[in-house]
Amino acid sequence: MIDPEAFREAAGSFYLQWALLGLGLSLGSFVTLRLIKQAALVDGGLRTDFWRLADLCTPGLALVQAIWSLGGFFSQAGYGIETRVPWAVFFDGAPRHPLFIYHFALNLALFFFLLHFGKKEKMPGAVFLRYFIWYFGGRYWTEGVVAEPLFWWRFKAGQLISLILLHGGLILLWQRRRRHKKAEGGERGCVT
Repeated sequence: MIDPEAFREAAGSFYLQWALLGLGLSLGSFVTLRLIKQAALVDGGLRTDFWRLADLCTPGLALVQAIWSLGGFFSQAGYGIETRVPWAVFFDGAPRHPLFIYHFALNLALFFFLLHFGKKEKMPGAVFLRYFIWYFGGRYWTEGVVAEPLFWWRFKAGQLISLILLHGGLILLWQRRRRHKKAEGGERGCVT
């Protein structure tokens, strides 16, 4: 037998989650387009390199993810292991880590950090790579409180993936910094 009240609640949370995604995509797109326009990349043709465009899109992506993560609360999909922290939420009759709040806070903080950092950064790709590093650093921690079994040694599968991607981002940022400093040094050396 289908409980009409339970069906209404489930459908409502489903539509609310998708509405939050739509809102996040709209706001993220607005921010991204504003950043592209401010960077004067919309003058006849969007001719720029991948890294510069990624830098401009990244704050909007963080905002989309922040808003979308709130959908986890309404669909009751964003909770972790049982805990005694004061901000725990009750799911399945037990106080649990509110992963949706952690992801919301992580991405919202990243959004504001990247907007501020992006104004000062001169190296193309640095904003995107910093997002990548900080996001997967945060994900490593949140995956530690996800209610799933250990995958290998003391790690869950999401933690291992986050560690690999975090270190990949660090290596790529280090390589890009070296190339950028070399290019700047080469340009300075040629100026008379």
